[in-house]
Amino acid sequence: MSEGTHATARAVPYVCPFCGEEDLRPADHDGRAVWHCRSCLRLFSVSFHGLASPERSTLASSRTPDWSDD
Repeated sequence: MSEGTHATARAVPYVCPFCGEEDLRPADHDGRAVWHCRSCLRLFSVSFHGLASPERSTLASSRTPDWSDD
C-alpha cells in the first residue's frame, strides 16, 4: 500500500477497548470506518502501524514504563 491510501478491509475487534463489552457495530464517522460500541456509546477505530523487529519487541517488553508526572 502506498502512503496516503487506506485499506478497504476493516480490522474486526471482538471487545470494546474502553468498556470490554462485545456489542460492536461497524459505523461511518466523517467518512472514516469506525466501530460503535452500543454499551458505552464510544466510536473507535483499529489501526495497523507495522511490524516490530524481534529485537525491538524484546527490548520494549523488558523495560518498565515510567508513568510518573515530573
